[in-house]
Amino acid sequence: FSSEANINLSYIINQKEPKEFSPNNNKFEIDVSDLNEDTHSIRIAAKDSSDNETISEEYYFIVDKTNPEIYSIEYLYDDKKIEEGSFIGDKDLTIRISHSVEENISYMYAVSSNIIDEIEWVTFDSSSLNLGAELSTGENYIYIKIVDSAKNESKIKKFNLFKDTVQPGSPIIT
Repeated sequence: FSSEANINLSYIINQKEPKEFSPNNNKFEIDVSDLNEDTHSIRIAAKDSSDNETISEEYYFIVDKTNPEIYSIEYLYDDKKIEEGSFIGDKDLTIRISHSVEENISYMYAVSSNIIDEIEWVTFDSSSLNLGAELSTGENYIYIKIVDSAKNESKIKKFNLFKDTVQPGSPIIT
C-alpha cells in the first residue's frame, strides 16, 4: 500500500459493488459466509484524495463448506478384520479408511484408555495406519477423523477394543 495518508481501500468480489475496508498491519479479513460453494474472484482497489484509483489484478479463491465424509473404516489384526469390542495381543493393528474423494486430506487419530479422557489428535499421512505401542493393555478407544484443506472436519468415528498381552497361567492337573 502507498504511504499516502488518505487512501480509501475497497474490495470487489465477483465484479460486484466495491466494499470499503481498513487493513490492520496490511492484512484484512473478508466475511465470505454468504458466498456459495464455488470459485470466486477478488480485486482490491485503492483511491487517493485526488480520485486517482488503482485496481489490482484479479485473484481467485474457492469457498468450500462441505465436510469430508468417512465412508468406512476397516480394523485389521494379524491381517484379519476385527469387530468392535475384539481382543488383540501384541501385534500391530492396521486401520484403513475409505472417504469422500477430496485432495489434501489430513488424517487424524487419537487413542484413549477411557472414554471420558481428554484426547490428543495425531496426524498421519495416508488412509492406512498401523498402531502398536500407542495401544495400552486393557480397554482402548480409537478415534478417527479427516480434515480437508478448508479445515472442514468429518464426523468422528469411535472404535473400542481390548489389548491383552498377559499369558494365561499354567493349567493345574489334579
